[in-house]
Amino acid sequence: MNIFIKSFNRPYYLERCLRSVYMHLQGFNEIYVLDDGTDRKYLDKIQNIFPEVKIRVSALHYQKVTNIKRLVSEGIALPKKVILPLDFWFQEIVSNSKDFFLLLEDDMWFTADVNLAEVGVMMKEYKICIHKLFHFNNPKLNNGKKTVIKENVKLVEPSLFTENERLFKMIFTEDTFKIRALLIKLGIKLLEEEKVKYYTIYNVAGTVFSLDYYRYLWQGVSVIVNEDIQLIRSLEYFNKYKPKYSYENVDVVKTSFSSSATNMFLDIDFNVYDYNYLLNEAWMQDKFDSASGLPDDIKKSVIKDILKNSKIKIEEWEKWRQRFKQQYQDVGHQV
Repeated sequence: MNIFIKSFNRPYYLERCLRSVYMHLQGFNEIYVLDDGTDRKYLDKIQNIFPEVKIRVSALHYQKVTNIKRLVSEGIALPKKVILPLDFWFQEIVSNSKDFFLLLEDDMWFTADVNLAEVGVMMKEYKICIHKLFHFNNPKLNNGKKTVIKENVKLVEPSLFTENERLFKMIFTEDTFKIRALLIKLGIKLLEEEKVKYYTIYNVAGTVFSLDYYRYLWQGVSVIVNEDIQLIRSLEYFNKYKPKYSYENVDVVKTSFSSSATNMFLDIDFNVYDYNYLLNEAWMQDKFDSASGLPDDIKKSVIKDILKNSKIKIEEWEKWRQRFKQQYQDVGHQV
């Protein structure tokens, strides 16, 4: 089984992710970093630390690196249209996977040991299409009847608002009868809460996927991410193939809420690109250890020390950090 890590402009987290993989994982073959905008000098340092890791870059990698440099140094805004390398990710994963693969993002790290070879055997035996190593410890993301199949691992028989694909579209994506809009206007979050439960049959990363499932969901999706499309396709897959779904009882992967690749808020004076530039450079110059704070996030004291005397206002970063976390807490994620 191979491991794929999606990466964008945060080499300090990428190193942390890779270190945790070697610390906690067994039973894997190769590691691929799929990068879409990290300066080559940072990638060269990653390659020197981990010479066996295969680093691939997207077609727009150079242009994105250039745009980020101009934003940080000259304040020139990034293009409004965000183009994600969906086809690049798809082609790299499909070309370099057999039956199952692990997909991570650069700001994820492991906190417990996992044998991926054993996970692959389990998934094949039970016909599992996704095995979640990370689900924010949110029961809504594994909604349904549970069955213990091995220590710390459960199968879940999904319990969904509707299994009918057309009805799902009418209510949750197209809102044909304006039911969802009316409930939201009345302050009733029933359907929003029910939609979250469809992530029982879907996940973005921190998950071992069957190649068949992944191919079904992402074939032909080129540059625009609309998770409604993946939710619809995951429901189609559920109805067509009747696969099984499993998860680690407790998350063995964590992610960061101290940073983001792109997420910003108009009413908070905080620019993630300036922030990541400062941390990237500090990491490049060995001014901090990317493993600081493990198994939790990088220590706040380390980050504040890097930010002091910069144009980043620490109190604005704190406000941004809390707002960023709140988005996840609002849907029941434990962060």
